[in-house]
Amino acid sequence: MHKNCHDDLIAQQKAFRERRSRLQTSTEQKQAEAIIPWQLPDITEIINKPAKIIGRVPKNVRSSLASLAAWVLKEVASKNDTASWTKWLLLTRLLLWDPGRGGRKHVNSVAKSILNRIKLWKEDNIQKLWFDFSEHSTEIIKANELKRTKPPSQAEANATHAKAIKLAALGELSKAFKALSPSQGIIYDNNTIQQLQNKHPYEPPPSEILQSIETNDQTLRLPSIPPHDDITVEELIAYTKKLGRTSAGGVDLFTAQHLIDLVPFEFESSTLSNWAKVLSLIVNGSVCESAAPIAFGARLIGIAKPDGSPRPIAIGSLLRRSAGAILMKRHSNHIKHIVGPNQFGINVSAGIELFVHGFKAILQYVKPFDDAVAVKVDFKNAFNACKRSKLIELVRKQIPALFGYVKGCYSSHVPIFLPNQSSIQSCSGVHQGDPLSGALFAIILADTLKTALAGLENIYHAAYHDDLTLASTSSASIILAMTSLEALKQSHGIEINYSKTEWISNLSAPPPNQFVGITHNTTFDTTLVSIPVGRTAHIKDEMDIRQKEWDSQFDRIIALRHAQTMLLLLRNSLQLAK
Repeated sequence: MHKNCHDDLIAQQKAFRERRSRLQTSTEQKQAEAIIPWQLPDITEIINKPAKIIGRVPKNVRSSLASLAAWVLKEVASKNDTASWTKWLLLTRLLLWDPGRGGRKHVNSVAKSILNRIKLWKEDNIQKLWFDFSEHSTEIIKANELKRTKPPSQAEANATHAKAIKLAALGELSKAFKALSPSQGIIYDNNTIQQLQNKHPYEPPPSEILQSIETNDQTLRLPSIPPHDDITVEELIAYTKKLGRTSAGGVDLFTAQHLIDLVPFEFESSTLSNWAKVLSLIVNGSVCESAAPIAFGARLIGIAKPDGSPRPIAIGSLLRRSAGAILMKRHSNHIKHIVGPNQFGINVSAGIELFVHGFKAILQYVKPFDDAVAVKVDFKNAFNACKRSKLIELVRKQIPALFGYVKGCYSSHVPIFLPNQSSIQSCSGVHQGDPLSGALFAIILADTLKTALAGLENIYHAAYHDDLTLASTSSASIILAMTSLEALKQSHGIEINYSKTEWISNLSAPPPNQFVGITHNTTFDTTLVSIPVGRTAHIKDEMDIRQKEWDSQFDRIIALRHAQTMLLLLRNSLQLAK
């Protein structure tokens, strides 16, 4: 045989063997898939995949999406298992990820893409949707890595203006104003992650107090838990009307705007009706344990403080937030009764003004007394450090209607997910962004003050959320009150931050040495909730500083070069009607 013919024969035989091998492999894969069907991804894997989600649902897609969302929510409400909750977690990601192009043609193509994705979902081809989304997620990771290596450009500076203009057009004027001075971002390295974890200190799960409560229930020592009225569609519609259109979504990425877009299709889809059924699971504390990261977990971002340390901002699920808001509205009067008349941050009209003017009046009253003291108390990491075991105990005793919700939210540790695909555990404190979190903290603070101030009748105290003021004509009473507060740190989790606490008194009544780091203010000039209090000269100096800040901000408004937005922001900042 000729050499060339021999080489051709060898090549053909090799190609035939490779083709046969590929066919055999493909057959084996199909047989394996037939034996082991594709499984839904793990909850953590889904959450950790970055995504760019479209802000608004295209108009010609809303009806179809509303029907599918209602279908998924109905499955969550009826089955309440890992698979149903995982599908809800996947819904927004798989259907509403943005291809990333612009223009009118892009809007139409996105609508067609979403309709095709909805069709695939209804055909139970979630596997194909997941693979497509995974490719999109990979592209985002590559783009983010490239962005980190590029220096800041003028285009990025212009993006700040574009964001402010967009927010103003949506009616979010306060957010538009803040967008002109964006907070500095942070790098999520090991040091930053550790600082964020330190903001969420460890507390063992409150299993002992829950077991004790169950025992007491059997002996009828606690008030009975009243049945909850079903959450109504009307309550949800009222809630959506108060939602900010730019309010972000939690780990499920389902935003306020997405919900608002689907509300008009309630009659044909029953989206809100099924949403309400899922809320019943949350309100009653019946969410399956494996779904806790979805219902009660959160996305966590850090914003740099002036000293460079991260300020944690957590964004929880809209499902939980809507449940909390409705419960807060239903039980606001009862909560107000529990926290008492000295808490001006909960269900008090013009509460911040009353809080400040009350402190101004008490300063003027105590100043002539040589032994008088007023204290402006600062707490360390107050909302994140208060004890969940104490919270559960107090809620069960004082407002049992909220026990199911609080038990579901705080009976176990839940993960909080960072943008760099890592997570930390939320073990203590109340959840950020929960409409009930301020009220729940106020319940703990009220019990702390009730215990610490018992028997001290000549003490003035008032609070605005976690800002606390104390005053008395007797320094001994203040020392006893502060010492009692400190003693409750272990049981209630509320710890005084002496480095930011002010002891306001005459020279004849200095703070004792035991309060290490506390500031002694003998001028009676101070600032309370960012409002200057004291002599006219002090107030003028503080307002001059703010005026310089406002001048800088107004310059940023003028630099927008967008007349309508400039006018809207100026009107809003000056509180002008016309």
